[in-house]
Amino acid sequence: MHLLAHGITLDTAREHDTLWIWVIEQLMRACRHTPRADDPNQAVNPAWKNLGYLPAWLALRTASYAAIHAKRDDLLIRLHLQPTCYDQSVYDENGRPLPEAPAVAVLYEYRILVDTLQLILPDKKDFARGFLFSDPKLRPVFEPILGNQAAFTLLADRAEYRTALIQLHRGDPNCWAPVLSRTHYDGSDNFRDGGWRLTTDFTRHRRQLNLARKPRTQSIRIRIPTNKPRENRIQPKMVLSRGDEQTGN
Repeated sequence: MHLLAHGITLDTAREHDTLWIWVIEQLMRACRHTPRADDPNQAVNPAWKNLGYLPAWLALRTASYAAIHAKRDDLLIRLHLQPTCYDQSVYDENGRPLPEAPAVAVLYEYRILVDTLQLILPDKKDFARGFLFSDPKLRPVFEPILGNQAAFTLLADRAEYRTALIQLHRGDPNCWAPVLSRTHYDGSDNFRDGGWRLTTDFTRHRRQLNLARKPRTQSIRIRIPTNKPRENRIQPKMVLSRGDEQTGN
């Protein structure tokens, strides 16, 4: 995790992007999906299989934080879409297993970690468990880079916010809802005052986020739910990209 954080932060020439993507993919593919030859039960417990993704999930979060700190939204998108592996429980829209599923689907937190985090943090609210589990692991990695705790909190908020956009883009059946936990809860497991909300901030920041302009493809619209009358609805245009354009904030 330290290597990923420092490597991406210091790779200002963007010479090692393929390496970071390869690391995530190898950790994903290391998860066992078939029984061992000497397994008398000839079965793989789904809970243990999902736990096998934990190193890949933590690596992806670490790389995502570092990419955003380096103002590399393009790398953030590639980290979620380009590493692939086969997972027999990830399906396409027709209910067929995907031969190669991307990290955004395979490492989707609500699919692989809900049951595990319920056992680890039984007294915490469901939607707060993800960041309450990962923060103690990521904070010691990034606070020395960022300089203080407040900077880490802001970086973590930005990471969750941008990742949620990618999950919205992927959509059903792999990502049925954006993972928004730390942007809704504080460290004490309470709702945050003035926290970010999907229906307002996804619209407000659409120009800054600029997950923009995929070369030689058509734009992809993501419609943001709203309670406003139909004639007054704002339909922001979110376009995901794998381009190399560096974006701010």
